[in-house]
Amino acid sequence: MDIELLKTFLKIVEYSSFSNAAAELNLTQPAVSKRVHSIEKQLGSKVFDRIGHQILLTDAGEVLKVHAVKMINAFENCQHAISNLQQEVRGTLELATSHHVALHHLPSPLRNFNQTFPQVKINFHFLNSEEAYQAVLSTKVELAIITLSPKHSSQIKAHKLWEDPLIPTISPSHPLHKANTPVSLEELSQYVAILPEKSTYTREMIEEKFIEKSLRIQRVTDVNYLETIKKLVETGLGWSVLPTKMVDSSLIPIYNKELNMSRQLGLITHRSKTLSRAAVEFINILQKIR
Repeated sequence: MDIELLKTFLKIVEYSSFSNAAAELNLTQPAVSKRVHSIEKQLGSKVFDRIGHQILLTDAGEVLKVHAVKMINAFENCQHAISNLQQEVRGTLELATSHHVALHHLPSPLRNFNQTFPQVKINFHFLNSEEAYQAVLSTKVELAIITLSPKHSSQIKAHKLWEDPLIPTISPSHPLHKANTPVSLEELSQYVAILPEKSTYTREMIEEKFIEKSLRIQRVTDVNYLETIKKLVETGLGWSVLPTKMVDSSLIPIYNKELNMSRQLGLITHRSKTLSRAAVEFINILQKIR
């Protein structure tokens, strides 16, 4: 079966919509419907049911979904393996990372890579570490640069790149600002904390410190981006734990040894996916200048 037919099928599954799949693939809706008809003709079975505005997979569609992903991955692995035989590094590199990593760790590697391999287009996917992890696991991206968790799937290969020390901080105007005086976890728990989303590994690290002392952070403001967290802490709205790279004269470090932590930043790839030459060369640059 034609690979493009399978990709169209999976896009419809992803969006539960013929029209949205058509827009994503730059096709007309009739063209998408024609591709689905071709699939059903080859299989001799319907793969979708349309019930009102809903698009539902039939039993045959569920089976095709599983095999379509495997067939596309096998085809892409073949493409990459053949591409790797060629001398010139070109094509598109699908890279997932966070805004923080991109701003504070990637400028130099990206500059080096772009100068060395100008024929490669990097397609960025700005996601939190957990989302980026899933994107690699589902092979939507070739590699991701994320906060590494000690727990990961056997299908994922992880390489540490940087140690990222963390430090608790407040603004100079915060009530807890006491020069050269330690601040206990119990005191911190009584004030608003501005922390990464609950699903993140960094948030888990912070909350575990309080749980170890049988404490609970009373009030938490969840924020997606570390840069936004920093700005909110600067205004005096709460305390947080931030990478030391981000702590400048606008913030005051809190003296609390329990919250002086560190996390590991690194790259992950899928063990079963053949990497493109672009991905291999980018990894080489990251490991040389980390």
